[in-house]
Amino acid sequence: MDSVISLLQYLGITPNQIVPLVLVASVVTVIYWKVFIKPVQQELSDVKDELTDLHNAAKEIQMHLEKDNKFSPQHSLEQKPLFKLYGVHSSPMKPSENGDRLLTGSGFYEIYPSIKDKLFERMDKMNLRTAYDYEAGASDALLSLSNDPAMDILKNYVVNNPDESLELIFGVASWVMRDDYAKYLEGKSARKTQ
Repeated sequence: MDSVISLLQYLGITPNQIVPLVLVASVVTVIYWKVFIKPVQQELSDVKDELTDLHNAAKEIQMHLEKDNKFSPQHSLEQKPLFKLYGVHSSPMKPSENGDRLLTGSGFYEIYPSIKDKLFERMDKMNLRTAYDYEAGASDALLSLSNDPAMDILKNYVVNNPDESLELIFGVASWVMRDDYAKYLEGKSARKTQ
């Protein structure tokens, strides 16, 4: 404490000047925060939202071009930046706590049992061979079923939660479906050998 007082006295600051100095420094800090830092943080948040929207739009365009076999991307946008918030790498990806919350909150887990057979039927027609194919096929099957009335619950969720797109829900759901489809194929194969 003596060294701090000695330093302040060396700088010409007496004990009577410390309180006004602290008050002035506090006011300057608050003004600096409100005038410079806070607006920059808001701008960065807006830029992040815009970049996420651009990424989602580019991904959607890429998906449609790939679907029509007119385009093979040099830089695939398959793994969205948002996915890291909803999944964990466990070789392969699986929903994280946020991912489970998304699938529960959106109503996917609620409708999944009733549409699973339709989805797997569509996936069967895709001649999928690997877990990677199952995951991609699951997203495609979900997308192809997006006009089914059972999907209305997901669409309503997306309207009320614009930061969580239908594509994001389908992407996270495809991790669950990938594993379920693999089990379904194993069971199907076992029945054939009996």
